[in-house]
Amino acid sequence: MTAPAPTPTTPATSTTSTTSTLADTRATGAPTTRTSSIPTPSAPANDATTPTAPRQQRERFALVDGLRLLAALGVVLYHFTARTNPAWHTDVARVFPNFGSVTVYGALGVELFFMISGFVILMSAWGRSVPSFVASRIGRLYPAYWLGVLSTGFLLLVVWPRKDLGVHDVAANLTMAQSAFGINDVDGVYWTLWTELRFYLLVGLLMIWGFTPRRVTGLCAVWPPVAWFLAVGLPQVGVHVDWSSWPGGINWPAALLVDQYAGLFAAGMMVFLVARHGVTPARLAVLASNVTLVVWQLAPRLQGRFAGTTEHAVSTGVIRVGLLVALGVLLAVTWTPLRRVRWNWLVLAGALTYPVYLLHEWWGWWLIHLFPAGVPAYLTLATTLFVVLLVAALVHHGVERRAGPALRRLVGDALTRTSEALSRVVPRPRES
Repeated sequence: MTAPAPTPTTPATSTTSTTSTLADTRATGAPTTRTSSIPTPSAPANDATTPTAPRQQRERFALVDGLRLLAALGVVLYHFTARTNPAWHTDVARVFPNFGSVTVYGALGVELFFMISGFVILMSAWGRSVPSFVASRIGRLYPAYWLGVLSTGFLLLVVWPRKDLGVHDVAANLTMAQSAFGINDVDGVYWTLWTELRFYLLVGLLMIWGFTPRRVTGLCAVWPPVAWFLAVGLPQVGVHVDWSSWPGGINWPAALLVDQYAGLFAAGMMVFLVARHGVTPARLAVLASNVTLVVWQLAPRLQGRFAGTTEHAVSTGVIRVGLLVALGVLLAVTWTPLRRVRWNWLVLAGALTYPVYLLHEWWGWWLIHLFPAGVPAYLTLATTLFVVLLVAALVHHGVERRAGPALRRLVGDALTRTSEALSRVVPRPRES
């Protein structure tokens, strides 16, 4: 929801992009008004042993920002016009019988977020220290998220009670890790942020090990199938584990590897590697293996997930085509001359993605329900979309641009001091 998905300001010698992620693309949202970018290829394509070098001048990918907003709007249209919801005074399938049968596939915006997040987060982390990366993610994600949790919690507790929710749920949601404790999300879209957080953890561990093209390629070759096997394959080989006795009732071995969504992030990472270091047979093979895993194994599960939220028919074949198109568009805007597009308005598009994603669902439904049933549905929809974009712009300028850099500096300074203190206490191993 980068999922997918889905970035904070960085020194002048570097740039970042969205999240999120769904949060980052946001990645997945962009923490600043910079366009998505990657380092210009300067190392040989077969450079597989040199540890991460200092960050270099980066080529910007403005269209990745636009792609993030399109993914977010796809999710918004799915929630407003196809997903079962309490907003329209009647079944939403009756309000949008034809349009909804198309917008139901807007839910694939989350999977696109996750692909973009794989690209952007690897780009953002390359050449950066772990404290800097952690601080950038916290500064990017949490200010707007806290506003979203508190405002949506207020809406559902006080203004428009439509969900079984308590104050303790709202408080737990402020961590963004509520799913780890079996606590319900205040807003349904938050599950994608939990998925992004687990991906960030893996990237952080890889940063400690040290980035090289060969290591990233090896990780992306092995990690997704292992994650998939732990998440889905164990019962198929006769291994049944009672995960209900585990903390939060979660299959933690699979969860820590981002379970069934690992292939989406890995595909985005391989797109970055090829854009940054060039094409090699190994990189193309790993990209193809992850695409195959996603298209043939994940798509049927997505069909079940979508079908459980809508009255419209959902086709596994259309989902497979949609996933391939999403990857194809990401490849086009990063591997072809489209990477040179420099439209300034795309910067704003990327900046709006994260707050649009965070705030649209319950507040949008509440706004829709305020319109009398006699108002034309498409007028109600257009007005609500306009308000969502306007509020997102206000949140970006009033919250993200002010609180994000301050929180990033605060966390970065604290982590740097902690790292320095530990380096004085823990002796370094002697070189032989």
